[in-house]
Amino acid sequence: MLVEDALRFARATLPSTVEIVQDLDAGAPAVLRDPTQVHQVLLNLCTNAEHAMRPKGGTLRVALAPRDVGPEEAERLGSIEPGPYAALTVSDTGCGMSPGTRDRLFEPFFTTKPARIRTGTPVAG
Repeated sequence: MLVEDALRFARATLPSTVEIVQDLDAGAPAVLRDPTQVHQVLLNLCTNAEHAMRPKGGTLRVALAPRDVGPEEAERLGSIEPGPYAALTVSDTGCGMSPGTRDRLFEPFFTTKPARIRTGTPVAG
């Protein structure tokens, strides 16, 4: 299973102070998406969770479960059809996000990390 593979990879990269708890329901429907992108999104979420739990560590919980989306919820979500879906939930015991960070969560390239200044010799064009 793709989620299990991504979590095995994450386990190898995260410090031992982070416990990974998996709750993966084998009854969740198949997802018709690019597996590489799903893998990358899950790894990014795990990495972000680890940053939120520094320096004391904590618990990273990943759950996958079947979810039936009814007509009202599908309409509220915008561009999906009612029906069976797989719900992937990632949570951690880290410090959480401020309201301002939550408001910007889906902005491309948004980060809370400070800008790094690159040094070195410029490359001639």
